[in-house]
Amino acid sequence: MKNRDESAVPKPHRTRFGSRRFGLGRFLFIVTVICIAFGWSYQHATKNVRATKFLENSDVHYRYFINQLNNPTKHPEIKAPNWQRKLLGDEYFLKIKVLGLSGQQASSAEFWLNLRKHQAALQDVEVINIRCGGEQVLDISMVTLKSLSSLNGIYVAEGMVSSKWLRQCGSLEALNCLRLESPANSPIDAEPLSQLNQTDAIILSDCGTSLQDAEFLRDRLRKTMIVVVENNDNNNMFD
Repeated sequence: MKNRDESAVPKPHRTRFGSRRFGLGRFLFIVTVICIAFGWSYQHATKNVRATKFLENSDVHYRYFINQLNNPTKHPEIKAPNWQRKLLGDEYFLKIKVLGLSGQQASSAEFWLNLRKHQAALQDVEVINIRCGGEQVLDISMVTLKSLSSLNGIYVAEGMVSSKWLRQCGSLEALNCLRLESPANSPIDAEPLSQLNQTDAIILSDCGTSLQDAEFLRDRLRKTMIVVVENNDNNNMFD
């Protein structure tokens, strides 16, 4: 026989969520998870915005596509709804693929240091074009270039590159193509180039490359296409 006091105790009311304990604690937990997810997305968006602002303030040209210019007003390739684009900005959905630098930037240690601060937003950069105008690409630039994990093409025109810089290109694991055009310190030293075993192509245009150096590169880099173009000599191509 049940105790009268026990039978008089009301049963706990069960809510549609299974228990009245689904209350403030669980609600705060769900809100916290949502806020963390939103905060991560917003941080990612602002990271890209900060990077593009730095590039614009530094007069660095950048493109979101390898073979076409940016559309400054609309990006029809973005499939996100308008409210999301307005909230996060188009930079959240686009990845910078190409950077175009001048000699003034390439010869500035401060620029390379500041560029490295934005490396998280530049992990999709595939090509860097440097038109030096007689300036030298600093050796310390390689520290920044190494931080760009997708970098597979470097084009340097009308500037100076040291043998140390060329040798360090071998540490760029994703590098597929290196092109040097009319360097101020012509002729280019072929020995450090011979260590770029990971590249698919090395293009030397008006670099003062002799036939002997071209054959040396061909013998050392059997899997690399060596293209040598000299205006004062016959064009040479070695596969």
